[in-house]
Order: sequence, then C-alpha cells, then structure tokens
Amino acid sequence: MGTIVCQHCSSTIGQIEVEKVTTLYGKCNHHDCISQNQKNNVVKVK
Repeated sequence: MGTIVCQHCSSTIGQIEVEKVTTLYGKCNHHDCISQNQKNNVVKVK
C-alpha cells in the first residue's frame, strides 16, 4: 500500500496499491499549498 502526501502541509492526498510500502509526495488543493506550489513546482519521490 502506498500513500500520497502533500509536500507542503503533510496531509494525505490519496492511497495507491503497490507491492511494498511507499510514500509519494505531491501537491494538494489547500489554499496555503497552492501559493507554495506556484513558487516551487518540484515533486519529491522517496
């Protein structure tokens, strides 16, 4: 099972089905995160 987490506020965006435990970082739609996303469009994958 994998989890997609917002790279700015650490809220859970969603779940994905994978063979091992995985955390992916993306962008959410919270107001504070949208302004951060406009400044920094980098997505980190661990």
